[in-house]
Amino acid sequence: MVSSRVLSLILMMLYSGPMRPSEIIEEATKESEELSEQSVYHALKKMQESGLVRKNERGPKNVEYEITDKGKELVNEEYFKARDTLISVVRHSVRKEDILVGVLIADLLEKIPAEWKAPEKVDALRNHFKDQLEVMITSTTLLLRSIS
Repeated sequence: MVSSRVLSLILMMLYSGPMRPSEIIEEATKESEELSEQSVYHALKKMQESGLVRKNERGPKNVEYEITDKGKELVNEEYFKARDTLISVVRHSVRKEDILVGVLIADLLEKIPAEWKAPEKVDALRNHFKDQLEVMITSTTLLLRSIS
């Protein structure tokens, strides 16, 4: 199974124009060390089957992938969803710290085992991050006061 993160990464790369497989692999593996050449080819195959990308073969060693209109529509939809979500969070968040904790939690949720994704454990992580952030802010404020 190909993760949505990998699919998004490759679609975003192809959004700016066609790319050779070697370029896609090089860029994708820079973004995420857990990606391999095989996983990138697997993702490209799945996206081709879904009509999100097109494979252009001009010869045995001259292959490029490009995003289709369907792929562009998906990228645009996701962009606007993400933008609207971010705007909503900013509008409804009283504190910048809440935004930072939310971003940290979202990033962490991609990397932790499934058993840690239960709502009560996510809440515990969120509270821990908030507590640690408060300690850092207080410590920094005290430090800045002492040196000024």
